[in-house]
Amino acid sequence: NDTMNQPTAAKVPRWRADEPLTWAPLRPGRMALGAELAQLESLARDSQTPIAKLQALATRRAARLAQLAETLTQLSKLSGTLWHWQGQGDAASLATQLGQSAPPDHSQSMTVAALLLSPSPLTFWQELTP
Repeated sequence: NDTMNQPTAAKVPRWRADEPLTWAPLRPGRMALGAELAQLESLARDSQTPIAKLQALATRRAARLAQLAETLTQLSKLSGTLWHWQGQGDAASLATQLGQSAPPDHSQSMTVAALLLSPSPLTFWQELTP
C-alpha cells in the first residue's frame, strides 16, 4: 500500500441498472386491503348473511344428491338386455378377446355402443353393469 495513493471512490448509485424500482412499495398491500374492505361492505349491505347463503346452498346440494340417487335407482330398473364386455391388455390382445366373446346379434333395433378406455380399472362402470 502506498500511503500517498488515494483509493477510488465508491460508485454511485449502488444498485444495479436492471433492478426494478418500486415507486409505491405499499400499493400491493393497499390493493389487498381495499379488496377485502369492498367484500366486507358488500356482505354487510346484502340482505342475506353468508351463513344463510351457505345453508341455502347446502339445502340445494342435498336436494340434488337425492335427485341423483333417485335417477340412479331408476337406471337400475331399466328393462331390456344389457351386454357388456371388459378386457385388459394391448390392442391385439383386446381384439382377440373381443373376437372370442359372444356379442348379441343384430335382431335388436335399438342398439347403443360405448367404448371406455382407461389405464386403471373403471370401478364405477363395473358396479353399474353387473
